[in-house]
Amino acid sequence: MLEKEKTSEIAQRKGAIFAVNAGFFAQDGDPLGTLMIDGRILSEPQEGWYSVGITENNQLLFGELKFKAQAQAQNGATYSITGINRRNNGKELVFYDHFLGEKTPKQEGIESIIVKGKVIETKSSQGGTVIPTDGFILQGRGEASQWMWKNLIPGSSVKVKMSIYPKDEDWERWKDVRYILSSGPLLFRNGQPGPFGNFNEKIVTEKHPRTVIAQTEEGKILFLVVDGRNPAHSVGLTIPELVEELKNYRVVNALNLDGGGSTTFYLQGQILNQPSDPLGERKVSNAFIIR
Repeated sequence: MLEKEKTSEIAQRKGAIFAVNAGFFAQDGDPLGTLMIDGRILSEPQEGWYSVGITENNQLLFGELKFKAQAQAQNGATYSITGINRRNNGKELVFYDHFLGEKTPKQEGIESIIVKGKVIETKSSQGGTVIPTDGFILQGRGEASQWMWKNLIPGSSVKVKMSIYPKDEDWERWKDVRYILSSGPLLFRNGQPGPFGNFNEKIVTEKHPRTVIAQTEEGKILFLVVDGRNPAHSVGLTIPELVEELKNYRVVNALNLDGGGSTTFYLQGQILNQPSDPLGERKVSNAFIIR
């Protein structure tokens, strides 16, 4: 989860013919917002962001998602999980599995190591605990840590349930989604231009390189990139300008992805755009690929 790789390298490693960079990420590579890969939730939603979902038959869905997760101890006691594979922000319960990496983040708190549904150990920790490949770790701070001491007793069982569901969209359609990525702002929604969602104002109003995933009136999937930050080539677009450009493609739904130095368009062994970083293509957290 915390590793980064160039979009072109991801494509080559996966045998893809096409790739673009995808979601926003923290400096350490931690993906921001919802990330689901092959039905497994790897990162929880971010308030005010929108998501694109991909079904088993490669249909796109766009919408705002909600997240619910909880741990249930053997005695029936439950506690809400508010984070997945990220640092604990305090007074919360966070879930870690081996998709994060080998060890939990360096942070003070209480950790419960769970293997095959059984609590192996609950302990005070500074982080850096090896994450079992056949289990997970719950890390708590504040009130969450008190709940863990009381209920996650070594030798007892514990279950974790997670679900992601649409805030105001068709539940039945989202049940078939296998891949989800959130970003923003949403540029088009059911044919109406945006932006929609709660997003950093500078990302909206300033000119930047852009990457977009969209769906056209004909049901086709559109990937579009805009170069920028190079006056001799292209300065980029603001979000309102990007919306105007997308009208030429008759899109009905469109989501702005990570842009700036991350923007990369790879096709059949070549990078066809001009990444804006001085050193060339930037390492990213994740990408959309076509094989």
